[in-house]
Amino acid sequence: MAARNSDFYLTRFHIKDIAPLGKADEFDVFRVSLSSNDGGEHLDLYVYMLEDAIYAVRSLAMTGIMKDLIYYYEKIGDKARKDLDLENLKLTVAQDSELIKFGKQNLDKFERIFEIHSSNLADKDEQIKRILKTLHFSHIENDESIFMLVIGGMVDNAVGFLRVRKDEDVPRMNKNRFIMIEKIAPKWYLFKTT
Repeated sequence: MAARNSDFYLTRFHIKDIAPLGKADEFDVFRVSLSSNDGGEHLDLYVYMLEDAIYAVRSLAMTGIMKDLIYYYEKIGDKARKDLDLENLKLTVAQDSELIKFGKQNLDKFERIFEIHSSNLADKDEQIKRILKTLHFSHIENDESIFMLVIGGMVDNAVGFLRVRKDEDVPRMNKNRFIMIEKIAPKWYLFKTT
């Protein structure tokens, strides 16, 4: 059994991968994927570098409660289990590599939600709600240029997929808001906020 979130020590982890994500203002952003030595835990960090120095390190925050709910799921009462979407929690705390794979496998559903949302169908809210439920997503957010499918998170720490009409509409990564954005397909991106 892997150490719980509150027991993390960097000596128990090794670097699995380092990948450039792009630019954020004047910073170069890299994902550093860590795995516990026993393979039971993972952590994706987003490192903001300026020249040869680390300026900031970010990750999806406030995941400890979600990881504890997953870990203790069988021990909680039946009513709490009924009200809890375990798959949503697992997706919310999943590694970026798993989320990218999930996103690519479900692009047709993402695009269908976007089409329904853009339509004048009388029952579009119900249709969207059904598809979101099958994907284990929380909700959608939409403005003029960005359409977001939010998996979940806590407070302003969220993970999901966003769609843009044009590449120039992709929000810039920022150490205080969109801490990571990665293209998974034309017009579709994985995102995390903090």
